[in-house]
Amino acid sequence: MITELSNLFVRTYELDVDSDTIDPDEPLFGLKSRFGLDSMDTLQFIGLLHTHYGLDVGSADTDSFRTLTRIEQTIHRDRALDEGR
Repeated sequence: MITELSNLFVRTYELDVDSDTIDPDEPLFGLKSRFGLDSMDTLQFIGLLHTHYGLDVGSADTDSFRTLTRIEQTIHRDRALDEGR
C-alpha cells in the first residue's frame, strides 16, 4: 500500500520526483518536508484519501497524515474499526 500511496501523493501534487524515492517515514507536509506543502495541501490529501479509501477522516488527527507509514497505519486502523462495527 505504501507504493500506491506514494504514487497518489506524487500525482496529486504533480511533483517532479520519482515516487520510489520517497521514504515512507519522511514528512510529507510542513516545515520538515522537502516538498514545500502546507496545511491546506494536507487537507486536500486527506479529502482524497477519504474518496479513494473511504477513510473516516473524523476519527484521525493531522499527525496521522504526516508520513506514508502513518497514512497506511491510519487506513488499516480505520478499516479494522469498520469491520468491528
